[in-house]
Amino acid sequence: MRAHLMNTPVDSAASDLVAVVVGVDDTDDETRATSTGEIASLVASAAVELGGSLRLEVTRHQLLLRDDVPYTSHNSSMVFEALMPPSRIGEMRLRAMRIIAEHRAPTSDPGLCVARVPRAALWAGTGLEGEDGRMVEALVAFGYRAKVDFCSIESAYDLAGRIPWVSLSEHGGDGSGVVGALAGVGLRLGGNDGRFRGKWNFSKLCAGEAACDVAAVACRLARDFRGPVRLVDARGEGLPPNLPFALDAEGKPVLHDGALTVVCDVVDGVAHPCSKVDLGEIGNADDSWSRVCPAFEWDNDAEECIDRRPSCKNCLHRRWVAGGFRCARDLVVQAT
Repeated sequence: MRAHLMNTPVDSAASDLVAVVVGVDDTDDETRATSTGEIASLVASAAVELGGSLRLEVTRHQLLLRDDVPYTSHNSSMVFEALMPPSRIGEMRLRAMRIIAEHRAPTSDPGLCVARVPRAALWAGTGLEGEDGRMVEALVAFGYRAKVDFCSIESAYDLAGRIPWVSLSEHGGDGSGVVGALAGVGLRLGGNDGRFRGKWNFSKLCAGEAACDVAAVACRLARDFRGPVRLVDARGEGLPPNLPFALDAEGKPVLHDGALTVVCDVVDGVAHPCSKVDLGEIGNADDSWSRVCPAFEWDNDAEECIDRRPSCKNCLHRRWVAGGFRCARDLVVQAT
C-alpha cells in the first residue's frame, strides 16, 4: 500500500477510548508553499503519537466554488477520525495549533475544528438517536449547506457554540477557515462525502502474489486502515468476493455509507479501481486543459494533481471554479 500514517495498535472496543473528528481548512495561500492536506496529515500523525488510532484515513471534502466565497485554489477541507485516550485530546489540539502556526502560509486564514463526538456517531452517523443525534444532524446539514451556499463565520461559531463536544477556533488572518473546518467535520460524520487523500497503489496490497481477488483486497484494506471497506461497481453494487482485482492501477477511494469505498470498472471479468479522472473530478475536460504555457509550475502538493503531465490542470497557478478553472495569471480556461 502507499505510504500512510501508521496506527498505534489499540483495541477499538476499549472503553477508555473516545472518538474524535478533526477538520482543518484554509492554511495555504496563492504562493502554495504549503497545503492543507499536508498539515492535516501532520496533525493526524500527532494524534497517533499521542496514543490515538486513526479510523480509515484523511479525507478531502469539496466545498462551494463561487466568487463570494474566500478560498485559495480548491476550497476543500481536510478531515480525519481517530479513537483517542480522553486525557490526550487537549494535548492533541494544542499540537494541532502549533503545527498550523508553524506550517501555515503567512496570509492564510486557518480554521481548526476538534469534535469529541459520541463514539456511536462514527458508525451510526445521522442514525444516532437522542440529543447527540440531533447535534450530529445539524453538523451534517451545515456541511452540505457549505457545498452549495455561502456560510458566514458567525454561522459556524453559532452552531459550534450549541454543541458542547465541538471546539472551533481560528488561527490567523480573518479566521474564515473555521467555516470549512466545521463543514468538513459535518461531511465526514455524514459518511457520504469526500475522497481519501493520497495516491493509492493497490499492487502493494498483494505484494509477491500473482493475483488478488476482491475479498482479499477488502480484507487487507480493512486491516491496514481500521474501518469498514466496500468494493463496488459504478452503480454502487457490491462486487463478487472472488472477482479478480487489477493490481496494476492506482485508484481513488471515496467515503460512502461511512466506509472506505473503492469504485471499480469491471472489464472482461476483472475489477479495475477508478482514478480521480474516472470518478469525474475534473468534469468533461477538453483539449484546453492540456495546454502548457511558459508560466507552468507543478502544484506543490502531488495530491492536487490529476496526472503527471505538465498541463494547466496540474499547474500551481490554476484556481478551480464552478465549470472549470481560472488561471491566477489571468489566463481563463473553462471546462465544457
